Amino acid sequence: MKRLTYLDSFRGLAVVCVLLFHFNIFPNGFLGVEIFFVVSGYIITFLLVQEWMGTKKINLKDFYARRIARIYPPLLLMVLTTTLLFVNFPIISITNKFFSEVRYTAFGLTNWYELFHNSGYWENGVKSPLLHVWSLAIELQFYFFYPLIYKLFFNKKMSNNDFKKRFILLISTFICLLFTLTFFLSYHLNFNTLYYATFSRISSFFIGGLMGGLACLGIQNFIKSKWITLLTSLSLIGMTPLFSLNNIILFRGIILIYTTLLGILLLNIHQNKDDFIVSKIFQTKFFSSIGLISFSLYLWHIPILIFLNQQLVLNTFHINIKNYLLTTIQIMLSIILACLSYFLVEKNSIKSKSGILCLSLIFPLLLLGMTTEQVDARLKIIHVQKTVSQKWIDSAPIVTQGKEPLLIVGDSWSRRLAFGLDQYQKINKKNQYQILLYGVGNGSIMDPDYFNQNNQHVLPFKSLDNYLSYWDSAIKTYNPKKVLLVSGLADQAPMVIKGKETRVGDDYFNEIYQENFSKIINFFQSKGIKVYVTNTPKNARNHNQSELALNKVSDDMGKCFDDATSKQSKIQILNLKKLLSNGDKQISKTIIDNIYMYDETNHPSYDGSYYIGDWLFKNLK
Repeated sequence: MKRLTYLDSFRGLAVVCVLLFHFNIFPNGFLGVEIFFVVSGYIITFLLVQEWMGTKKINLKDFYARRIARIYPPLLLMVLTTTLLFVNFPIISITNKFFSEVRYTAFGLTNWYELFHNSGYWENGVKSPLLHVWSLAIELQFYFFYPLIYKLFFNKKMSNNDFKKRFILLISTFICLLFTLTFFLSYHLNFNTLYYATFSRISSFFIGGLMGGLACLGIQNFIKSKWITLLTSLSLIGMTPLFSLNNIILFRGIILIYTTLLGILLLNIHQNKDDFIVSKIFQTKFFSSIGLISFSLYLWHIPILIFLNQQLVLNTFHINIKNYLLTTIQIMLSIILACLSYFLVEKNSIKSKSGILCLSLIFPLLLLGMTTEQVDARLKIIHVQKTVSQKWIDSAPIVTQGKEPLLIVGDSWSRRLAFGLDQYQKINKKNQYQILLYGVGNGSIMDPDYFNQNNQHVLPFKSLDNYLSYWDSAIKTYNPKKVLLVSGLADQAPMVIKGKETRVGDDYFNEIYQENFSKIINFFQSKGIKVYVTNTPKNARNHNQSELALNKVSDDMGKCFDDATSKQSKIQILNLKKLLSNGDKQISKTIIDNIYMYDETNHPSYDGSYYIGDWLFKNLK
């Protein structure tokens, strides 16, 4: 079959949109995934209909062999390379998640892993270098069952005219059923579930398939007009702002309309592909060239984005690189790797049936083997990266050796500060403090029923009364005379208290905060313990407007903290906010004294924790 070059342009457009989205340049760019889905359904159906019209049958073995030969080699190369990088440059907080994704990738089910583990797409927080594989999983699932439709519903005795009628009726029925199901469930399921679920995303393939089938069947007079090309193009551009994350109306008709218009555009271009204007606009050399490497570019850009980060550049080359320059390097390196993958792997795909059979067996076995501890240990060849030990991240109590017992309590930040103080004492051969770490993750002093995080109910580690009992057990055992309370980060999350939704800044929140803060301070002071408290740092890490907007919550938390501490005369406030701002009134600086202060979870990094630990040691007087 002669290559449909206009499809390369749309593939190129799709991957450019996705890249710009992931690099935080184009917030609506995830619509590129819909373009990919429609184009994939279009070309696959074009080929299947062409085969059936020529032979009156579909050779399933050949179809699956072509898909395996096309997808598995570059995907396998990317996953193996990414696993090697992850083992040597681990992202500790998502270790279990990453290796689970590798296992699910082995069977083309990554989207279901993300769905069942409540992974919000591109949400704030830690990104996995395999997060993008979810869309390939849906594509593989589509490729598995889609040709079976032709085997089940079409037979050799059908005339071409009967085939056309049944094809249009059947594919249209699938589209209607899938949309109806998605529309209904959009009132019962959250955005993330619908985003990852196969049933709610696969209709885009069918819409592309319907148009691809019509193009192959040669229905030449169907919407054949340059005006249709213009109107659909303008409509697609006009709908772009509707593609925003967590916008549930996408699944109530927006995606259906968008993909239908895109399918009509593809069909109309096919019927006018020799027109001069159409060829100049929709077969541009830039997008066609990017389209050729689009699959490999999609595979490689996320691992590059995750691993080639500002912290790695600073720690390895001692260069404080600007964000715009780093983004440029990341994009260029992604294109270079995509070109290498395309010309060395994709273009040299396996041709022999025995080779394809071996590949289909080796692919899952090799990926599963990569997730075993024995293999991981052998892949570990770089031992220079310093990471915070998992025990300092978990919520179990930690007791170190030292002269003076120091109780440290609070949220997850308390654990990083305790780690930093411990490292400072070890490296500088100090033995001043015996650290009693009783801080926990989600350690809010607000005593919430639960937190509202990404439309999920997250329970607190303990109730406030249970925290007091927990700390009291440490006091009775070790008799500390000082306590460091590190709070205010977990307290910023939306939460429900006594059945009422609230967040810092609300009068209801502030009232409870004042009461609970006083209760905690009185608890420690009644036992003769001197109380140190840290204030709340700015949430923003740079001067981008989206980052600065995060300061609204931290500033509200700061006001609440100031009100509470103003009523306490015998506590000592440690100005963590001033330390981390390093002279900047708007942000907590990412880099201070050539130290990258935060890890991927927005907690103090190994070196950042040490920096704070040094400061703590000198201020705990």
